[in-house]
Amino acid sequence: MGVLAVAFSTTYVLVLLSIILFAMGVAFTTASVPPLISGIAGKEAHGTALGAIETIKDVGQALGPIVTGILLTYVLYRLAFIMVAIITLLAILLNTLLYRERRYTREIS
Repeated sequence: MGVLAVAFSTTYVLVLLSIILFAMGVAFTTASVPPLISGIAGKEAHGTALGAIETIKDVGQALGPIVTGILLTYVLYRLAFIMVAIITLLAILLNTLLYRERRYTREIS
């Protein structure tokens, strides 16, 4: 929501509040992902799963500003943030569908 709010912010105060909202979302995600990944992977793959997720996160943090900078040379500022919000929402939807399927499969077993 914070990324989408930035796209439609028209004043300094709204941008600041949007960034705070975005930062809160990142904080919740950063705190909750490792236990979730550990629970999904199990004890035998715990270290590998956490290493993989941290590597993916680091690559995203490194490439994010570069890709956004390139994107901003071709599209409007607002559209760039809307595109990031759409990609994020699609990732949430995909994760929800995959995790629900996995949880359902575990309950049957």
